[in-house]
Amino acid sequence: NYARDCSKDLAREATVYSVMKRIGFLKTLRFATSKWSRAKQQIAAFSSQNDASTPASFALNLFAGKLVPDEVFPFPQALSQEGKETLGLLVDPLTKFYEEVNDAAKNDQNEKLSDEVMDGIKKMGGFGMQIPPELGGLGLTNSQYARLGEISGKYDLGLSIVMGAHQSIGDRKSG
Repeated sequence: NYARDCSKDLAREATVYSVMKRIGFLKTLRFATSKWSRAKQQIAAFSSQNDASTPASFALNLFAGKLVPDEVFPFPQALSQEGKETLGLLVDPLTKFYEEVNDAAKNDQNEKLSDEVMDGIKKMGGFGMQIPPELGGLGLTNSQYARLGEISGKYDLGLSIVMGAHQSIGDRKSG
């Protein structure tokens, strides 16, 4: 039984802990005592659960050699239906732009982004993805921006960095 094994491990670790404490080892590693306290609390909480065979912790189950995907799947839905639709309208044009207009190797060789690339990204709103619409941006959420960042990073890291800088410099809030 998992709880019994944890108790045995706890007893062994308690012995090691008392020896370490006697020789003064923990005086230099104060953080170890707080971690030890947290571990004891977690094990105690686990042992007191009704169903001791499967704790409600994905990570603890992994350490026990059990995979309980219900703890992490399905992923939380970060976007509303409207947010998904907005993102859907942006993914294909951005991908097409990277495949047909942008040439990452040429950008790297020239050590510069061409005017055509800069104008194309500007027209698509790439420099104001997270800027509120009332300030002329697209007003995307972090999740939407992250998805578009995945596409940018896949095709051209240099251009992705330029676009990212425009999202992070200055205040994105209007008040």
